[in-house]
Amino acid sequence: MLLAAAAYLKGVYGAFGQGATYATFVGIAMVVPYFGLPGAFGVYGMFRRDVREYFAQ
Repeated sequence: MLLAAAAYLKGVYGAFGQGATYATFVGIAMVVPYFGLPGAFGVYGMFRRDVREYFAQ
């Protein structure tokens, strides 16, 4: 879906669409590791108060 949107932007808007596509890919590359992967690996459990206190000792 993202690739189809990128092709559409490049085809309709030319160079501006290509730049918007690159900005979108960079944005996705920055957002996914910080918001998507921690949830997938259960890292949010480490942020609980009792877990932090346990490892702080």
